[in-house]
Order: sequence, then C-alpha cells, then structure tokens
Amino acid sequence: MTPSDHRPRKGRDRYDLAICTMIQGENSYLPEWIAHHLGLGVEHFFIYDNESPTPLELTLEPEIKEGRATVIPIRGRFRQLDAFNLGLLRFGRKTEWMAFMDLDEFLLPKRHDCLQDLLAEYREFGGLAVNWQMFGSSGHEVRPPGLQMENFLMRAEVDYVHNRHVKSIVRPEAVDQVVSTHYCRFRPGIGSVNERRVPVEGEKSAVSVDIVQINHYYTRSRKEYSEKLERGRVDHEGPLPFTFEEIDRDLNAVRDETLLGFAPRVKEYLAERARR
Repeated sequence: MTPSDHRPRKGRDRYDLAICTMIQGENSYLPEWIAHHLGLGVEHFFIYDNESPTPLELTLEPEIKEGRATVIPIRGRFRQLDAFNLGLLRFGRKTEWMAFMDLDEFLLPKRHDCLQDLLAEYREFGGLAVNWQMFGSSGHEVRPPGLQMENFLMRAEVDYVHNRHVKSIVRPEAVDQVVSTHYCRFRPGIGSVNERRVPVEGEKSAVSVDIVQINHYYTRSRKEYSEKLERGRVDHEGPLPFTFEEIDRDLNAVRDETLLGFAPRVKEYLAERARR
C-alpha cells in the first residue's frame, strides 16, 4: 500500500483507522507525518489546531479537500487531553480504530504492510499500547533539510527507561475516557494490551517492539529542542523535565534506519501533493 493508492474519502461515514492529535504550530513537519501514516493505511486525521500561528487549515488544504483531514480549532493552554477527549466523543463513532498521537511520533509496523492488518490481530481487545523508541538529535545543531525520518537516525537503547511509555490505538466503542495523553480508561470487561497481548494499565509497559513501535523524535536538533522548551508542555502546566544535554546524550546510542524503507513512498506522496 502506498499513499497514492488512497482515494479521497470525502463523504465516507466510517473509517477503519483514524488518528486524533492536537498541534500547536510545527506546520512544516505536518505533510511528512501525514504522508507516512497514509501510506500505512490511516484513512483520516482529526486534528485540533491549538492556535497555530499559521492556521492548519491552510497547511492541510489538499488533505481537507480530499476528505482525508478534519481540522478543529481549540483555544487555550494545556488543552491536549481535552482535545483527545473531544475527538473521542465527537468522532469516535466514525472509526473502528483511533490512535492518539503527536506530530513527533511515527508508527512503525515491522511485520505488516499496513496497520489494519496489524490491528485485526488485536480485535478482541479494547486497545493496543505501542512502546516508544526515543530518537535524539543525531548531532544536528539546527534542522537540516529533508525528511526527519532520514535526518534523525540515532536513538536510545531499546530498553531505555523512557521507552516504557506507550501511546494508544483504541477501539472507541470500548473506551470510557482518555485519562492521559498515553492511555485510556476502558469499559468494564475489556482493556488494552501490548504487542505480546500482555495487559497494560497506565502509561507504561515493559518494552516490546518486535511487531510495532513508535519512533518518537523527541529532541530533533538542538535549536528545535530549545524552541520546544520555550513552548513548554501542551498537556499540563510545568516545564519539560530535561535539558538538551540531560536527555540527548542517551538518545544517540544506536543507529536505527528501519523507518528509511518508508521514505520513498513518503517522497512520492509529497511530490504528488506539490503538483496539485
């Protein structure tokens, strides 16, 4: 499956898989993120725009016209959890599966060509909890040109402590509430598991990334991480917990080129997009 295989979804009543996110600026990274996940089978993006300086409706005009994206404005500070719950309430009935993710997180299935095939193996559960693999700056002081999946290839060790964090792909009908940006509370008798089908209750799980992981481009370049520190958190009040030096030294231990296999179809989509 490639991005060009996806036809416009305008007017469709229900999707197999959608992503819900909130974005505050970072528009220039958005097309690559969209392209990658379209190529994996994501059919729609419900995106809350938290006062981005350039409205996301302008950046995503092609995807909105083609029925691939819905942009909803949301104002105020620390609204990410609100956005996820609003997305669940308003759009959960429109999709079989919904992933709650951020713009610096890229899903990476390792044994499946598309995410629907992966998720079909977890249909009996309320959700699939996917571990992070955290990536660092790869020595970049400023953002280099090109795709971030090509530029940032250094990550932490697989079992790095913060890779225990998960993000959730859920069946909305099984969810009562999004209680954290990492996990949900499920209806009685059903819950979430990791890729090994081990129950996950909370925002962390023993690291298991043989079947699927999330590449979490946590710092990007030094300059970009400095800007991230200035912006602060989007989910709750308080500073980010690490300086660049504290976190980046652990996030450049291993070279990981696994995601590079997806770069050609991302570039294909972006080239087509530029011609529209």
